[in-house]
Amino acid sequence: MPEPSLRRTFLFSCKVHSRFPETQVETLISGRLYLNCLQLLRTGAGRISVFHGPESSSQKGAHPMKKNLCSFLTLALSFFLMFTDSSAVFAASSADNAQTVTQTQTSSKSLSCKKAAKTQTVSVSSKTVSIQGTDSLNKGNITGAYSGTKKTVVKDHYVKGKTSKTRKTTITTVKNYTMELSSSARKKVLSQIAPGLARAWEALGFSFAIVPALGCRSCRCLIKERKIQLGTGFELEDIYHMMGYFLSFAAGNVSSTTAFRQIYEMEKYLYGGVYKGSALKSPQEFFAVCMREYCLRPQKLMKECTQTFHYIQAAIGRLTDRQISLCKALLNSASK
Repeated sequence: MPEPSLRRTFLFSCKVHSRFPETQVETLISGRLYLNCLQLLRTGAGRISVFHGPESSSQKGAHPMKKNLCSFLTLALSFFLMFTDSSAVFAASSADNAQTVTQTQTSSKSLSCKKAAKTQTVSVSSKTVSIQGTDSLNKGNITGAYSGTKKTVVKDHYVKGKTSKTRKTTITTVKNYTMELSSSARKKVLSQIAPGLARAWEALGFSFAIVPALGCRSCRCLIKERKIQLGTGFELEDIYHMMGYFLSFAAGNVSSTTAFRQIYEMEKYLYGGVYKGSALKSPQEFFAVCMREYCLRPQKLMKECTQTFHYIQAAIGRLTDRQISLCKALLNSASK
């Protein structure tokens, strides 16, 4: 078991996240995660800079390796808690980018005919063909490759005593889509965010996934699965919101630090955007909302929430090669 001072660090982390009672802490830190952390430390991870806010009074004057050990293990447990969270944002789920769309078109026209002896509907023809292709969906943000069928049914309707008939043509198209973020949308998103953040995104192997089951505007960031999942009606600015969760993770769970919680309490009512309700939910959601503004309206964020603006800048600056290596190790450990 780790020494008592480290155990207190873990208890603090659990209290921050409010997801595990303190009685479960020893079980968590005595398992594989703790051993993996020690292994990472033995390979040099103890020298990695961890973004954890101002140094507490209990840490001042402590041995550098001990401070790094505390910081690293706290960070590791934070990531573990994220990986085991069942909330909408971090819930584990298999990405399903398939959707079946059925469209029916009906047209009618009047044709002359012999005087009908009785009222009846007669089938003229029915034909089904296979189709495949690619559609541009959601204003060009989604590329949907599909295969399916196109069925054309023609029927004539006669009315007794009439010398005209109504020909009804019904075309039913069934498309089985496999959807993905379009290359143009992906390029636009990665060019809009800070270069350091885009570099970390690529280096850690994260990707975007279209998941129709999420609904229209719903989206979520799955850290363990290394994905941002998007509903079929998403807006590009929703991705920048999710990038806030990715940045928080990659820079060291920075939206859960004591330093940022203090900024949150000072600036949460200063944000004046349309997502004010979301911004007031939690420091993590506030960080994500402000990340959206940082990407799209940086001057506005700078004016309204100055400390948050600089905090996000500092978080992006923390995405060094060493920090990315640490994230890779934690992600690989969590996937085993």
